[in-house]
Amino acid sequence: MCGAILFLISDALLAWNCFRVKIKSTQILILVTTM
Repeated sequence: MCGAILFLISDALLAWNCFRVKIKSTQILILVTTM
């Protein structure tokens, strides 16, 4: 369950970074949530 939530967060961050605003710390957050 926790892994699914982290995957959802990282996927949402990828979509937000791609289609909305480029955020510098997004790459770090994606790496942290996929570990």
